[in-house]
Amino acid sequence: MSQYTSYYLYQKYEKRGDQPFIPSYPQVYSIDGDGTMPLSVKNDNDANCGYTGDTPTTQYRWVNLPISQDYVCDDCPEAQYRWVETSGYICNGTTKYNREVQQVSEDGGQTWTNTSNYRQGSTVIEYNSADCGYVPPIDPIYRWVETDEYRCEYSEAPIDPIYRWVETSGYFCISTIKYAKEIQQVSYDGGQTWEDTSNYRQGSRVIEYDSADCGYVERWVETSGYICNGTTKYNREMKQISEDGGDTWMDTSNYRQGSTVIEYNSEDCGYTNPYASQYLTIESLEDNNEIRWIATENKIMRIISASTDNGATWTQYSTGKTIATLDKGEKVLIKGNNTAYSEYVTAQSYIRSTHFLPYKSFNVYGNIMSLVYGDDFVNKKLLTKSETFSNIFWRSKIVSAKNLILPSTTLTNNCYSEMFLACSGLTEAPQLPATTLGESCYHNMFNGCTSLTEVTSTLPATALTTNCYNGMFNGCTSLTTAPSLSATTLAESCCSGMFGGCKSLTTAPELRATTMQKQCYQSMFASCTSLIKAPELIATTLADYCYLNMFYGCASLNYIKMLATDISATDCLIHWVDGVSSSGIFVKASSMTSLPSGVNGIPNGWTVLNA
Repeated sequence: MSQYTSYYLYQKYEKRGDQPFIPSYPQVYSIDGDGTMPLSVKNDNDANCGYTGDTPTTQYRWVNLPISQDYVCDDCPEAQYRWVETSGYICNGTTKYNREVQQVSEDGGQTWTNTSNYRQGSTVIEYNSADCGYVPPIDPIYRWVETDEYRCEYSEAPIDPIYRWVETSGYFCISTIKYAKEIQQVSYDGGQTWEDTSNYRQGSRVIEYDSADCGYVERWVETSGYICNGTTKYNREMKQISEDGGDTWMDTSNYRQGSTVIEYNSEDCGYTNPYASQYLTIESLEDNNEIRWIATENKIMRIISASTDNGATWTQYSTGKTIATLDKGEKVLIKGNNTAYSEYVTAQSYIRSTHFLPYKSFNVYGNIMSLVYGDDFVNKKLLTKSETFSNIFWRSKIVSAKNLILPSTTLTNNCYSEMFLACSGLTEAPQLPATTLGESCYHNMFNGCTSLTEVTSTLPATALTTNCYNGMFNGCTSLTTAPSLSATTLAESCCSGMFGGCKSLTTAPELRATTMQKQCYQSMFASCTSLIKAPELIATTLADYCYLNMFYGCASLNYIKMLATDISATDCLIHWVDGVSSSGIFVKASSMTSLPSGVNGIPNGWTVLNA
């Protein structure tokens, strides 16, 4: 071996994961594979390595070439070049671009011929492409392969490449966490200069937690429960997050106050109503007002006590007696120890009752539980008998019951039934906080209260009972806004006739239940002549008589959205839209094809849309 000896070179290949071996980038050659391969002699006396012994002198000559092989043209058109997209692709790092080939025309652009020149196009086919070697960072595997290249004589021992990772542009997502992106660099001169490789990995620096770039989205949705702000009770909202751009959502433990006020001055938020600690009180609005305590028949007798000196002295009275005669602004406090003031007569199916009957107008306020628990009424909420206060102010000249406290949250059957029936002068109703209802508990409670304009904002019970709201506001011709209904579970006749005849009602409450019961909404809004838009009816399967006469006589009604697809129940739609507006919009389920036209289905003259 001499200085003129040439050796075949080994080229360095690398392997990533399960991919085949490919030449490392940048390309690396070595005569001994960094000491791992044997030397392979190509030529002991290689002229390319400077050997000159017996080397013949190079001679040249000119020959004529056939025109078919090549030619030289003095006046030919100047060659034109262009780049056009072709098959295949070109990788720039791990980004896959379209490939363009250079074409040449030597006849002024009439014909074009592909050259062997290619370049990267401007269109990105795929980022982080497996075709371009992208894999999660994996340490490469190397091997040496002998090539036809060679190097003359030994040089100094090659310097092993040095690798490092440095932060670059871009990022990696792990779940919804956005990390910095690092690129691997290599140096072949001991670290003096560095070249980028095509290897990338997730860096350790967190750019952003819960990053929208990594699919993180959040939203707030209404949930059960409430949040107090002072003594005001608001709806509660829960934070939900998505890690796939909003396709799926997960609940979190984060809550916030919503924008909807459930109740001002809420006892759930620590509010103590000053009237809750006062005896039931009747205050006269006129002079010479005789306050009588009477019974509907002699078979029922209840003893009460009354005080006209603010509780200093008390006098007992049985039914049929005048308990006080008051001038305007004077009041009488009332208490008792009776578990119920009315009783149901099973044989005749009616309620006989005791009740207050002032001859002239009056207001009532204070805690009604003083009639049940006597002096020990504060904080008492339990009712133990049915018909507790049924009819107790019916047909009276009461004007305001706004500050009458009805604290019970669990009601008994008929407990408030017909409590203010036909009180035509009543303008303000008490709050109704009960969440657990008895059968017929609010039945006809305000029926015929033609002056009533202010009622409880919400009826919070979610599960209804038979007849519980039946006729509750029927005939309240001055009522413009209905209380919101929280009910999701219905019962037979639960809302039958609830707002019937409310001629001033312009907005109906939302109806949340999806499962109907027999007669549940029968005549619910009948003769509501100012109602323009019906509440959305989301149930898909109807029950016997459930919508019977529901909007009968609603002359202004011109919008209904009803999504039922099964209307096979008995008389479920009989006369339900009889007397509505002559034109309007009816929205139905797209799959529903059997709805009839007319008063028992889709009103004649209305435009029909699919939901």
